[in-house]
Amino acid sequence: MQSKSDVALKNWIAVDFLNQAPSLMEDYKTVGSQYPDNPYYLENIRRYIADWRNYWGKYIPDMIETKSVPDAAAWGHYPSPAPQNGDSLATTTYNVYVECFSPAQLSGIVFLCGNAMAAEGQGAKFGSEMSVLGNCLKTKLGAGDVPFIYSMPSSTLAPKITKPESIKGRSVALEINSWPNSKVPGTDWSAFIEKVIGEVYK
Repeated sequence: MQSKSDVALKNWIAVDFLNQAPSLMEDYKTVGSQYPDNPYYLENIRRYIADWRNYWGKYIPDMIETKSVPDAAAWGHYPSPAPQNGDSLATTTYNVYVECFSPAQLSGIVFLCGNAMAAEGQGAKFGSEMSVLGNCLKTKLGAGDVPFIYSMPSSTLAPKITKPESIKGRSVALEINSWPNSKVPGTDWSAFIEKVIGEVYK
């Protein structure tokens, strides 16, 4: 798996797995508050209802009384169900590239890492977040213990890189010393592909 654009690992992780990495808890609260089975959903809905009560109870009466928009906006505003505890791109790539194939029965999952996946903190969060991603993809796309094979940047690419230590079942990390770049002619991934085939068909 690899998207056309280089994105963070959290973009590939399903919303119900985000809370399994400490660094992704804020994303879990933000994105998860839009899903009914998430504990932050009810909190967000209560806030949304309170916003509507305030809108009809104070905002509109103030507008009528002063004959102007209270917050100086050109046309005023309506309450929004969007969460107010931040913004996040977590899960966006998963929703486009993975969810449509779930459930599936695969022989193996190959995941190629890009620069953005180890950019923050020079790879310090890579291990915990890749562990979550591996478990997510194996759960959503696997039938039994499907092998999860992923590229992992060397310390040359990410000086503070950490290794995933809690991927369940069979997983293999293949270290890379250069980032994948489809725009560079002559990029040779044959050695990597041979390693993948060797691991899947052991």
